[in-house]
Amino acid sequence: MLMKKKLLFLFLIGSLIFDVVYAQQTISGQVTDAEDGEPLPGVNILVKGTSSGTVSDFNGNYSLSVEEGTILVFSFVGYQPQELSVGSQTVLNVSLNSDVTQLSEIVVVGFGTQIKRDLTGAVGQIKAEQIEGRVLPSFEAALQGQTPGVQVIQGSGLAGSPVQIKIRGNASVSGGVEPLYVVDGIPITTGDFSNTRVRNIASNTNALANINPNDIESIEILKDAAAGAIYGSRASNGVVLITTKSGAKGKGKFNVSYNASIQEETIRQDLLNSAEFVELYQEAHENSGGVGDAVLPGGLSREEALSNDTDWQDEVLQKGFSQDLNVSFSKATEKYNLFASGSFSDQETFITGNEFRRINGRINFDYNILENLKVGFKATYGDVRNDRVPVGFAGGLGAAQGSALPIFPIREADGTFFVNGANPVRELELNLFTQKERRAITTAFIEYEILPGLKVRSENSIDYLDQNEDFFDGQAFDVNGLTSGGSGDVYVTNFNTNNYITYDTKINDDHNFTFLLGHQYQDLQLFRANFRASGLTDRIDERTREEIINAVGDEDMVDERVTFQERSRILSGFFRVNYKYKDKYLLTAIARADASSRFGENNQVGYFPSVSSGWIISEEDFFDFGALSFLKLRASWGLTGNDQIPPNGRFGLFTRDPGGFNDNVNQVDVLFPSQLPNPDLKWETTEKIDLGLDFGILQDRISGTLGYYINNARDIILDVPLAGSQGNGGAQAARNIGEFQTTGWEFNLTSSNLVGNFEWTTNLNLSTVNNEVKDLGGFGPDTFDSGDGGEVRLAVGQPFAAFFLVPFVGVNSENGNALYLDLEGNVTEEFDIANRRLVGSPFPDFFGGITNTFSYKNFELSVFFNFSVGNKIYNGEGPLQQGGINNTNQRREILDRWRQPGDVTDVPKLVTEGFAFENSTRFLSDGSYLRLKTLTLSYNLPPNLLDNIGLSSARVFIGGQNLLTFTEYEQGDPEVVRDNQTQLDRNLRSSVTFFTPPQARVYNIGFNVSF
Repeated sequence: MLMKKKLLFLFLIGSLIFDVVYAQQTISGQVTDAEDGEPLPGVNILVKGTSSGTVSDFNGNYSLSVEEGTILVFSFVGYQPQELSVGSQTVLNVSLNSDVTQLSEIVVVGFGTQIKRDLTGAVGQIKAEQIEGRVLPSFEAALQGQTPGVQVIQGSGLAGSPVQIKIRGNASVSGGVEPLYVVDGIPITTGDFSNTRVRNIASNTNALANINPNDIESIEILKDAAAGAIYGSRASNGVVLITTKSGAKGKGKFNVSYNASIQEETIRQDLLNSAEFVELYQEAHENSGGVGDAVLPGGLSREEALSNDTDWQDEVLQKGFSQDLNVSFSKATEKYNLFASGSFSDQETFITGNEFRRINGRINFDYNILENLKVGFKATYGDVRNDRVPVGFAGGLGAAQGSALPIFPIREADGTFFVNGANPVRELELNLFTQKERRAITTAFIEYEILPGLKVRSENSIDYLDQNEDFFDGQAFDVNGLTSGGSGDVYVTNFNTNNYITYDTKINDDHNFTFLLGHQYQDLQLFRANFRASGLTDRIDERTREEIINAVGDEDMVDERVTFQERSRILSGFFRVNYKYKDKYLLTAIARADASSRFGENNQVGYFPSVSSGWIISEEDFFDFGALSFLKLRASWGLTGNDQIPPNGRFGLFTRDPGGFNDNVNQVDVLFPSQLPNPDLKWETTEKIDLGLDFGILQDRISGTLGYYINNARDIILDVPLAGSQGNGGAQAARNIGEFQTTGWEFNLTSSNLVGNFEWTTNLNLSTVNNEVKDLGGFGPDTFDSGDGGEVRLAVGQPFAAFFLVPFVGVNSENGNALYLDLEGNVTEEFDIANRRLVGSPFPDFFGGITNTFSYKNFELSVFFNFSVGNKIYNGEGPLQQGGINNTNQRREILDRWRQPGDVTDVPKLVTEGFAFENSTRFLSDGSYLRLKTLTLSYNLPPNLLDNIGLSSARVFIGGQNLLTFTEYEQGDPEVVRDNQTQLDRNLRSSVTFFTPPQARVYNIGFNVSF
């Protein structure tokens, strides 16, 4: 009986195997290009709905065992996928049609759009998906490492902090170096509007932080004159075009996204503990000739000091929590297009007390009144509250890393705060600084098609910003021992109108023309008002000066309200023609004229032409280079300008000097010239030359660009010091005398390494920037430096903002004194600033980013690294943290100091006084780094599950930012943005730290659903 069962089982198995083998058949064939018949290697052939399949070989041949009725999916990068059903045939040849979607992508350019294939300028593009799901201080931080030639530095983890963007290097000294930002065709207000008279907390604000990154559809970066000259006197630093989202065709769609994150600092400085500080302080005291026990800072006895061991960094740092919620609705029909969104963002950073809350709303609406008449408007409103905290030299975390010594207690025995030395906990708890900002940007347009191809469009917008800063000082810092505070208001009204005509026409199918003619007018008005008061019990909280006088009961305790107003206007006309011949020869010419009130009366009008051309070589009949599928050569020349200078730079200004004149009887207030008038002051001009090669390989499975540029900046505005006979010794005049040159290479490569069920794509970009000062109007190299010892200066023939320092070569092993080199190469113990020399550049040899994206079925992993190689960083707090033991805690490197004759070390002996704030190479470091900037793992729910729960799409993700950093720079975070209060300082000291706060390490989780 058992034997019969075994035989029956074997019979059934054999029948099943026979049926399977009999049902399957081998199908083979060749996959070719439908246009030229060339075989296509590497084509994925998959059985639909499974992961089973094969790949075509070098000759395009394939072979696969399938069942009759199976549907095969043929897919290849650069071609349209094709599905075919298998019948009884054994041979199935397939021809795939080219998919030129990538080359046909629409790219936004000034006052219009072009297809990517026809661009003759250098334009970088970033899509919405590259921004989504990230925790950003403001949207422009998402540009980092995404496109060549664009150096983005997110300088700190402070909420709402500015992001430094340099497109192809620096083109100004005292003027702005940030690009022009244009949202939906409208130049918007940017910059820092913080008021240092209210309170200087050593950080800047960023007007762009009010914009919701989730509303952005795409960002285009115009880098050369061919792309940017259409913006004339404002395009020298590049142009960033932001296009917000619009409705999607089909039924209305809701989208909800949520992102929650935990933040911590990327690096914490390694400082001395209390016992180490006391030991080293005593040693420095004795080295300085002292006897007996040293008198410790804060009036503490040795026993009291050793009883405390305060880790001030631990006291002011925390685990921050942030969350971001976005809701949007989109719908588009033949008649209208609608997008509406609302968002709430709350970012609590890793610094105690620092929190940024933003509420945004947006509505974009277009309506076709007639077939040839369209109207629409775009409106957004943002409300921001930023609880700011001091950093750097102003205290807070800066004090915790420096002047707050570990021997200081937080509180006295009676529970009151310790006040005989720096106490950042007391400062952060008692001092309140709140920035409130309300901003509305509204644009309305009308577009009329007069004839087919001939359109006229008018756009009018108002960008209104209302900012209030409110500081309450609960530490009784004023001279009367009373609590005090300040209030500052800024109102910015930016009106803009664009009116232009476009005409598209084609002649004999070979000649394509697009003409653009228009004008632009912008009127920017800024009003500031501020006052301070004593005797307050709480913050001013937007109360008027009169209300505060009534509250404190004494008019003398409230100072006068100081007001300041400025206005600038620009009127422009522009023309552009795009010509394409036989879809392979491209030509673009631009002319623009700007009349700006920022410049002297003799030079208020500037002219900015450009011309560019392109040759699509791959369209030529002779082009036959195997796997090379696309090749375009482009070149451009043009002039652009920079008007980001103070609007009063052309005027003569005076400074009031109390008691400046003494007639032996009375001292009389005197007005001295502080700035001489200059009616010839004009815009800074940059001549831009650009060469580029765009290529595609294997039907764009591999694509990229290679470019070289030369930017010659001239008429750079420098503040020239004047002789004492022309003022009070500190007078200056703004003059167009500087010349710089910037050159560089740019390379971008996108590769689909693997396709099919498991996909792997890579995007790599590399850039170089070489700056050289060509002319300073005959002034010497010490005329334009950074002050405070001049660690940075401008010198002809040297890089912009080069480090000029005295070489430090070690320590005298016999006496512990620092050793330096003089100009003749002799070793000396004397520090002499005259021995400075070029020792490094703040600009990297090259920088860029690399993104690898892996996907398998519904899973996707994105890994993004950014890097910078060869740049130098000057550690501005180094002289204090590594030798200034009198009033600053020390980094632990100080433990390797010289102690006795014969010691070999590079740390000099300690002293409590007489140490020099010496800017030497001892504090200059290599700032190269490789950083795991973003890591995101996501999962897209499958369609069958979505149908059951009524969703059209759903994605969940986890990720992180700034997770790993590989660098030899250990003094702090290698990405440095120096938050100073003048544009000159920010330009010259961009790589000079001073207790600069680090970036945040972020761990986040979130979801995105649509229905």
